[in-house]
Amino acid sequence: MRGIILIAGMPRSGSTWQFNATRLLLEDAGARHWAGWVDDFPEARSPLKLVKAHNPKDFDRGARVVLTTWRPFADCLGSLVRMGWLEPNEERIRRAYHRQREVYHHWAARSDLETQFDLLRSEPAAAITDIQDLLVESIGYPHDTDRPARIATLLDQIESPSEPIADDGTRETRVRSHDVTTLMHPGHVSSAPENSTNPDIERWIADLI
Repeated sequence: MRGIILIAGMPRSGSTWQFNATRLLLEDAGARHWAGWVDDFPEARSPLKLVKAHNPKDFDRGARVVLTTWRPFADCLGSLVRMGWLEPNEERIRRAYHRQREVYHHWAARSDLETQFDLLRSEPAAAITDIQDLLVESIGYPHDTDRPARIATLLDQIESPSEPIADDGTRETRVRSHDVTTLMHPGHVSSAPENSTNPDIERWIADLI
């Protein structure tokens, strides 16, 4: 198995889940690969590479497989607010909406498979089956009927980092914001409705959609 598998969705649309589902599929099959964030891509040496990106400018080469995600814009924006990455005021929300829309449509036009956020939450094994089927077709991945259920169980066991992680294993120096294996941030997953932080978000973007 060779080539680049690109995970390229909007921020907070489920792309990290999709990345980990694909990573675990490759690991479960014993496929030799490199997996990581686009900024670390230059260090990849494996013939099979799993890369996650958001900004189209960060990844300007071809990929053998492109996987994307869809989640309503208001929900993505609400989740960005919950994470503390977006200030909840009308001007910034509307500006972020335009950026999310640009990112979504760029990658959607190149997508081989779009995973619905509602599906990955309600029927993760079904969403993983779709990914496996595409990998079987596109890179010669070995099919296993039981594998999606195993991967869904493993995904449930992944936890967000409890605090920022430092490169030397301490809290004090060179703090990075995500786990380099799972690409998850502290507080990445919440059981609460993620757009509940500001009920005005849908109203602020209603005339833009």
